[in-house]
Amino acid sequence: MNSGISGNTKTISNDPTIYINISSKRQSGDAPEGSENWFVMINAPANSGQNWNILIAEARQYILKKLTRMLAVIVSSAQQKAMEYKKIKPDKDLKPFIHFYWELKGNELEKQWERVFPDGCAGILINLGDTCLTDNGSLSMEFGKTYVVGAMTSFKDSFIDNNTHLVGVCLKPATFINFYNYAPQNELTNDTIEFEKSNSFNVAKILNSPSDYFNQFFSERIKIKNNPLQSVINDIHSTNGQISIYELSKRNFTTVRQLERNFKKFVGLSPKEYSNIIRFQKALSIIKNSNKNRSFLDIAFECGYYDHSHLTNEIKRNTGLLPSQL
Repeated sequence: MNSGISGNTKTISNDPTIYINISSKRQSGDAPEGSENWFVMINAPANSGQNWNILIAEARQYILKKLTRMLAVIVSSAQQKAMEYKKIKPDKDLKPFIHFYWELKGNELEKQWERVFPDGCAGILINLGDTCLTDNGSLSMEFGKTYVVGAMTSFKDSFIDNNTHLVGVCLKPATFINFYNYAPQNELTNDTIEFEKSNSFNVAKILNSPSDYFNQFFSERIKIKNNPLQSVINDIHSTNGQISIYELSKRNFTTVRQLERNFKKFVGLSPKEYSNIIRFQKALSIIKNSNKNRSFLDIAFECGYYDHSHLTNEIKRNTGLLPSQL
């Protein structure tokens, strides 16, 4: 069965069986000389009120990714023009607190769900385009409004179309408090929440030059210039997440209970959850850069997983994908 069910709504499988007919292999006139014509089909569910614009966009991405994987050749839509995504470094005085600024614009013809994996960071963004679905379709971000995005424990999907235009800031872990008076970060975990007007970005000013605006905005807002968890976070990163919480507390002259409390308050995650994310990110980096020269079991052992299955389960939990789909 190639159609899945989400609640009572039938949807498209994220790993569909693909049927291909290349008639030009039998009739040369069916395609220009030196080319082929491909008719691609997949099974689809009966119509029960689904949003077919979204399902078609999803299906196109599933098909292209699977064909690329199976054929070991990059396959793309003839109409596809990649969406524009860029990162910009902050001023040097802000680098201890901000990873980067970013801007995303949808392409002209393609619509797709864009998936973000957990990295332990919070962020702030503003929507400068049409209404944008995020949080796996549960929230609509409106034009001109600013949103805070809490640290995530799993993947998050946003629907990107040709009129999408988002601009944002990726904060370093535990630095939200350096700029904002707000509720403890664990109240924002896995959520995207609209900011009150006093904390929102200025649409007119940000359109002129996002990076210049952000540098000025955050330079003026900074309240404290130290990160209360920096040494702990450094220990987690230096060990690629392979350190016990007891050892973390011991190295940083605190108790496990106090460490747990501070992480929930300033990061939004427990120290164990944050360590697991850093370990997952390390494994993901190795997988993407190994060019299949290393066994999955070797990567699992290097990153501190018990075995192949343990790493597979962590990848599925954090990305919603199998390792072969990355």
